Amino acid sequence: MEETLVQVKDLRTYYPIKGGLLNRRVADLKAVNGVSLDIPTGQTFGLVGESGCGKSTFGRSLLRLQKVTSGEVIIDGENILSLDRAGLMKARKDMQIIFQDPYGSLNPRMTVREIVREPLDTHKIGAKADRNGEVMRLLEVCGLRQTVADRYPHEFSGGQRQRVGIARALALKPKFIVADEPVSALDVSVQSQILNLIGDLQEEFGISFLFISHDLAVVQHISHEVGVMYFGKLVERAPAEELYSSPKHPYTKTLLEAIPQPDPTRNRTEVLVGGDIPSHLDPPKGCPFQPRCPVAMPECAEREPELKPVDSDDCSSRHQVSCWLY
Repeated sequence: MEETLVQVKDLRTYYPIKGGLLNRRVADLKAVNGVSLDIPTGQTFGLVGESGCGKSTFGRSLLRLQKVTSGEVIIDGENILSLDRAGLMKARKDMQIIFQDPYGSLNPRMTVREIVREPLDTHKIGAKADRNGEVMRLLEVCGLRQTVADRYPHEFSGGQRQRVGIARALALKPKFIVADEPVSALDVSVQSQILNLIGDLQEEFGISFLFISHDLAVVQHISHEVGVMYFGKLVERAPAEELYSSPKHPYTKTLLEAIPQPDPTRNRTEVLVGGDIPSHLDPPKGCPFQPRCPVAMPECAEREPELKPVDSDDCSSRHQVSCWLY
């Protein structure tokens, strides 16, 4: 039986929209609108979807880097959304983030040594004399030479900067890391190095990851389970192998068809989708995907489907979909 490290229950993150002469709250932009999932210890949950679907907001909400409207985020048995300032500071040692931009996420005025050591200094981990030794160990773990410790971020390539960011995230020996598009800004050859590094670190330290990406090919390589997000909600989730071999939701099929294939003779059954993501300020009635869906039915425009097991007779099934076809 897998031990669950992270449980998310009905998480909602809304941004207030203000207007009028008195600048009052007139509406809500529902960036994350009722997402629930769980991540077992030592596994990676991949979260995919188009830009603007709420992936990054969801990841930041889990770590309380973003104000949450409602819901629960339970990490290692503790609801972090209910913690006070002191309790949250203590909990931050167990949860970290790897940012998308390896250029903007590192302080250009700090050396690599100072960047990686900063979490240790902030949380007063170990004796001051021992922290430099821990920094050197972390650099080696992340594939960097100790001689780079006194260099500045501008002296590194994108892949090297991302390794510095990973070393910083590992400094406090976290149990859970949100990796927010960690390879999207890197060359393809460098992407594979960073993905392999994340996989090796997970195997060595047993870290759970939420891996956020718009690239389904990358997510397939690294994830144990995958969730597909659209318009602030999960529309499908399943074990990675099952989702890629047997996608159910029309939106999931569309994303998979968009993955470039190296075989020019392979026949592709294209799922054509028109239009753009609807406005969050003027959501469509019923299923939010129905204005773009090639197989929409009358019922899709009337009621929004719930995320339920594909096999209605097996309530424990990990393959769930939000679609009236099922």
